[in-house]
Amino acid sequence: MAQAIGVLATIKNVKFVVHLFILREVLKIVNILSVQLQAKSATLGKSASLVKGIISTLENNQELKRSRKEPRYLQDFDVTTVTGSDDDLIRTKDIATSIENLMEMDFEGSSFLIDHYKDVLKVNTEDLKCEMTVFKNILNGNTEYEYFKEHLTQQVFPNLFKLVQVAITLPVSSSTCERSFSAMRRINTYLRSTMSQNRFNELGILNIEKDIVVDVEDILNEFSKTERRIKLM
Repeated sequence: MAQAIGVLATIKNVKFVVHLFILREVLKIVNILSVQLQAKSATLGKSASLVKGIISTLENNQELKRSRKEPRYLQDFDVTTVTGSDDDLIRTKDIATSIENLMEMDFEGSSFLIDHYKDVLKVNTEDLKCEMTVFKNILNGNTEYEYFKEHLTQQVFPNLFKLVQVAITLPVSSSTCERSFSAMRRINTYLRSTMSQNRFNELGILNIEKDIVVDVEDILNEFSKTERRIKLM
């Protein structure tokens, strides 16, 4: 009863109502980013561009602007270090920006990503610079994934191919992993407790990748080629 009275008093407060309207405007904008981060086709570069767009939108939104003054007792202090979380955020922004520049074939702009992976992937930076220059002329401003897939081959652009592979496979969020665990809970019920590991893996792949279009006729033709022996006695 006491908690209900406290909640009611909070709801009736004018500040709560104002904050509620402000939060509604913020969530409508941030929801666009939420949809992007949960998409299977999301990449770090595309997500970084969208994050910048969301930040600019929030900063330029007149309804959300309000003056913020630094407390007087902090005006004489200078911040010279950052916390671990701030450092991770800065590093993530650098990688995201480098990936975006890499997909635009900007060698200097993608130096952070190149320096981070060149030893692991055994990338020759001099050859990479030449490959990026040539491929940029091939793209002619087209940065669609299918166009990359068609023209970027490992034989012709070995160094660039490795880095682009890394760029498009770096995880943006944990949404894909969470979907996998959700699928496991739906498949491995108490009615299927004796299911073998192989069957469980195959059913999991079918459920997770259900958006991939499969030709039923090809499956039936492949299945008809297998030899089945059913024991009737």
